Amino acid sequence: MQTRTVLLPLLAGTLLGVRASAQRFVSLDGLGPPSLTAVPAPPAATPPPCAPLPPPCLLPFLPPFPPGVVPPSFGGEAIDEATGIAYVTDGAGIFTSVAYPGCVPGPVFPLPAWPAGPCGPVGGPPIVAMCDSAVPGAIWVVNALGVLSLIPVAPGPPLAQTIVPPAIPPGTVTGITFDPATGTLWLTGAFTPFAVGLPPIPVGMFPCGMLPFGPLIPIPACLPPPFIGITVNSAVAPGPIPALTVSNGLMTANLATGACTCPVSPPAPLPTTDIDFADVPFSYGAGCGCGPPTIGSAGGYPVLGNGAFTITGIGFGPGPGVAALALSIAPGPFPLACGCVVNLFPGFLIFLPAVAVGPGGPPPCPGTAAVPVGVPAGPPALVGIPLYFEWVRIPGATPCGFELSDGLEVVVGFP
Repeated sequence: MQTRTVLLPLLAGTLLGVRASAQRFVSLDGLGPPSLTAVPAPPAATPPPCAPLPPPCLLPFLPPFPPGVVPPSFGGEAIDEATGIAYVTDGAGIFTSVAYPGCVPGPVFPLPAWPAGPCGPVGGPPIVAMCDSAVPGAIWVVNALGVLSLIPVAPGPPLAQTIVPPAIPPGTVTGITFDPATGTLWLTGAFTPFAVGLPPIPVGMFPCGMLPFGPLIPIPACLPPPFIGITVNSAVAPGPIPALTVSNGLMTANLATGACTCPVSPPAPLPTTDIDFADVPFSYGAGCGCGPPTIGSAGGYPVLGNGAFTITGIGFGPGPGVAALALSIAPGPFPLACGCVVNLFPGFLIFLPAVAVGPGGPPPCPGTAAVPVGVPAGPPALVGIPLYFEWVRIPGATPCGFELSDGLEVVVGFP
């Protein structure tokens, strides 16, 4: 049995003051074999925040491709926050999708499978960058000639096409990102000292043309060129300057703060070729019980409008029982006299409706549970809010008489 619950703005003023760590800063690395590597987000200037999160998501179905040290930087990735799917290309004709961070390979399509649009072929020249979009099942790609295309994930005609504006010299575009808060596309050029904004591009076939560019945001002088990637932090509420991060393959710069940060993906053998933020829930602490129980998530990431986001649990003891999902505004630990540790702050605690523990896991601790926790489509003030979850299972073969899972931190983001 499952119970559907909707996340609401709980004590928004208090929550907005809590710093969240339930994000990953992902980079696409092109050698040995290609992989998606992550560090805790946002990247910071000193360790340990720069330490990689092992293991990397290996992409052995992609052949090695040139890293982003010589523009244009071939290859790119796009992470769909609503589904948790990462789309990857080496720029030379292979396009695929993987479940991230599960790293499960998906379909592989040759780039020529996409028909040409009014501006020309999508994958004829090498693709140098890609990003997600507001259109379900579609991503933005840009090739070395500056053709910018919105394409369906399954091969089909481009949904929109245009030409990179003259603010970036032809043949030097290296990065693209979509800001879901404003509907704006942002581009980088190898030696262009600013990020270039594009106005919203209408979906639909139209005669090929060059759109006028919008705002230009300087790249901090502490980040030397060539620039090879740009991304937006979808878990930051809109501000005067978008939460953009630019990479030169070795370091990153935050365009809103002007700060330059640690290496993109240590210990990558060579510089990265694309970057992205992913609002991946973060588990912490330890459980108490049979497995002990562990908490997880499914149905994509906790982004606005994602009604499929689900909190899962596995590793509960055998036999009948019920499990309730506890929610707090801050993490623990909070030791109990009976020997278990609560991984939530007990000062403000909500228990969601209990669900029956099922038998779907491996023995000797087969108990599982799941609760869909839909994220509403608004208000935008929810963005950036961290929430903390933990399972409580009754009965449990522990001195406490119940089982506890580890904790899970999630941060609400834009889709």
